Amino acid sequence: MKDFSVGEAISNAWEVFKRNWVLFVGLAVISAVISGIASSIDRSLGISNFGIFGFLAATFIAMGAANVALKSIKGETAEFADFFTVYPLFLVFLISNFLFSVIVSIGFILIIIPGIYLAVRLQFFGYYIVDKNASGTEAVTESLRNSWELTRGITLKVFVLDLAFLGLIILGAIPIGLGLLIVFPLITLASAYVYLKLAGAEASPVKEPEPVGTPGAHA
Repeated sequence: MKDFSVGEAISNAWEVFKRNWVLFVGLAVISAVISGIASSIDRSLGISNFGIFGFLAATFIAMGAANVALKSIKGETAEFADFFTVYPLFLVFLISNFLFSVIVSIGFILIIIPGIYLAVRLQFFGYYIVDKNASGTEAVTESLRNSWELTRGITLKVFVLDLAFLGLIILGAIPIGLGLLIVFPLITLASAYVYLKLAGAEASPVKEPEPVGTPGAHA
């Protein structure tokens, strides 16, 4: 039976983050710069709220971050280049993200709760696209359908995970927002961990160093 532990997902993500924090913080800074430039372009076009360039930037960032997170959680060596090498999947990811946004927005119009439910059930679509290198028009609906199936019967626990993420974001925003440079990579890593667990794929276990003098340590 598919299952995961919220605490284990976050602790595993934290251990992975600590091992390569320069990469994750660096990518968080790059993401912030990209988002800032996109927002400036939108504002120059008279778009005060989240506009087309902001959406394009957010999609690109989510796609690159998912690739780095999946490689890291699998125990593979992730590099800065991995943030950009998935650009061939951009169109599929963009259309899927747009469809996801429309579906969730319609749900929120229907007294909010349906929107939250749909967001929880469909949130892993991006990890599927990157993990499976999914391309073609069928990948759009396939990615959403896959997330729907992965979260079947475990929706409440995924919702609790999202609440934990929200709590981390609130805490990260307190020190002038600087904590978000750690929180956002942590959330992406934890999400990648949960996706892999639900998909039945292998997530590299993080082991703490064995204390000196532990019985059997030198066996």
